Amino acid sequence: MGTYVVRRILASFFVIFGLITVVFFLMRLLPGDPVSLMMTEFAAAAEDMERIREQLGLNDPILVQYVRYLGNLVQGDLGESVFTHRAVSAQVLSQLPATLELAVASTLIGVVFGVVTGIFAAAWRDSIFDRLSMLVSLFFISMPSFWVGLLFIYVFALHLGWFPVAGTGGLSHLVLPAVALGMRPIAVLSRVVRTSMLEVLRQDFVQTARAKGVLERRILFGHALRNVLIPVITLIGIQFGYALGGSVIIETVFGRQGIGQLAVGAVQKHDYPLVQGTVLFIGIVFVFANLIVDLLYGIIDPRIRYS
Repeated sequence: MGTYVVRRILASFFVIFGLITVVFFLMRLLPGDPVSLMMTEFAAAAEDMERIREQLGLNDPILVQYVRYLGNLVQGDLGESVFTHRAVSAQVLSQLPATLELAVASTLIGVVFGVVTGIFAAAWRDSIFDRLSMLVSLFFISMPSFWVGLLFIYVFALHLGWFPVAGTGGLSHLVLPAVALGMRPIAVLSRVVRTSMLEVLRQDFVQTARAKGVLERRILFGHALRNVLIPVITLIGIQFGYALGGSVIIETVFGRQGIGQLAVGAVQKHDYPLVQGTVLFIGIVFVFANLIVDLLYGIIDPRIRYS
């Protein structure tokens, strides 16, 4: 088990390193640079803009910039924002709690409602509930999260007035974006759980339990559900990553603070250090979440052994 954990941690470092490298070079392929965007409104002279580029090191060869960035990163220095001149780590850490709150809330909503819907759809196979739930799940799998968010704003905020339209605050500000981001996990998990439950319910040990007079709810939630948890846990890790990525869109739609909003603004301004910092933090959280998911396999299913 210990060897497996070490291997997974090392693999995680390589994943994050690859992510950092790809983002670094992709940002420099975009037309323009932060100095041009920053100085356009001031009608700065070309000489002044060139001097600022030199100060920021943007005139150096791209490989020199890359090696310098990695060297600073090893020392824990993520650099400063080109526009705000604040430390990137401070800006990201100030916005990270709001994004994690949204991602965790949407994942919990997806897991709870997705698993419950899938269980009852399997238990009541071919019923109206089963057919309707699968139809609704197909609808939300097909719809992008920003469209669902806009639909929720129109219905529950503008038309019914139950929730605020936008902003970051208490629970009332969290409900709509979390549910909008959680609809796709609900749809995916409900379909996976239903399929897995139907397969498990046909197994011999379930038929034996029924022959012994075991209550159906105990069969569903005690015997069958445990055998369904492995694919569910796998999807939880994937859906948490989807929630982190989807927060970029949802935070923009609902005007929420968070890393998503920070990243969108940084990309628009070509703020290289800030973009790289937001991607790094999101990558670390996602990799860490998937590492926990992998370790849970051995706890839930004793048949799994790590060498």
